[in-house]
Amino acid sequence: MSREISADYETQYLFPRSLEEWVGPDDPARFIREFVRQVDGRKFRSEDQSDPNDATGQPHYGFELLLSVWLYGYVYGIRSSRQLERGCRELLPLMWLAGTHQPDHNTLWRFWQRHRSVLREVFQQSVAVAWEAKLIGMVLHAVDGTKIGARASRRTGLHREDLNRVLKAADQRIDELEKQIEAARGEDQIDDRLPEDLTKQTALREKIRAAMEQLDEHQQDHLHPHDPEARMMVDGRGRTDFSFNAQAVVDQEAGIIVAADVTDEANDSRQLGRMIDQVRDNVGANAETTVAE
Repeated sequence: MSREISADYETQYLFPRSLEEWVGPDDPARFIREFVRQVDGRKFRSEDQSDPNDATGQPHYGFELLLSVWLYGYVYGIRSSRQLERGCRELLPLMWLAGTHQPDHNTLWRFWQRHRSVLREVFQQSVAVAWEAKLIGMVLHAVDGTKIGARASRRTGLHREDLNRVLKAADQRIDELEKQIEAARGEDQIDDRLPEDLTKQTALREKIRAAMEQLDEHQQDHLHPHDPEARMMVDGRGRTDFSFNAQAVVDQEAGIIVAADVTDEANDSRQLGRMIDQVRDNVGANAETTVAE
């Protein structure tokens, strides 16, 4: 009878395993590392590094290290800085990619906030690398879009139709209160509660008018104060909420994304030409055939 394999927690090694043995040769983490090594980070590194003559403070994490962590998250759909922090402690490929360093979620978040515009440049460089590696066939490109929900609830947004309805009700209530005050004065029976109710309704009306001014300023009928760039869109499940319209162009050869963009326009009809132009900017030409839904 064969002996079963069980975990051995007692074995000690004379020499630790090399870090290079932690991931296989075909692991995507290796591609990310080599790609980041090719990224020209000199213009960003000058912003991140402190004065080398200043001996105060702790050493900072390098641009390449944090960029590698975020790119790994993008490849595997990890968007949370807290999840990336945990991954640097628990996911072997990510631990390898970070060189066993463990940046916390605040460090990762500040890096993303500071260099979010850099990610577009990195994407363009990745397309160039794929082009040089002959992973882009330029025979057939497919364009498609999807709606990405904004981090803003429809219930807490400003909607012109709803505001008009509430404003009308507030105006009616104010008119009623003013008539009651005039009638009470004529009878020398002024109700102390009426001015308080009138003050509340007046304040509500001014708040609604201020919200209407925000809508007018942005020339929109729907606006969320915390994400004014989001627009009301219908998603694939037929729900209408504050969202963005994401577009992507994929090459048939190896499924490489050769162009991507996010817009606040709900209609896809105007996106095709813009995406074709972006493909030409990224790789210098367009495919023989481009199809769109």
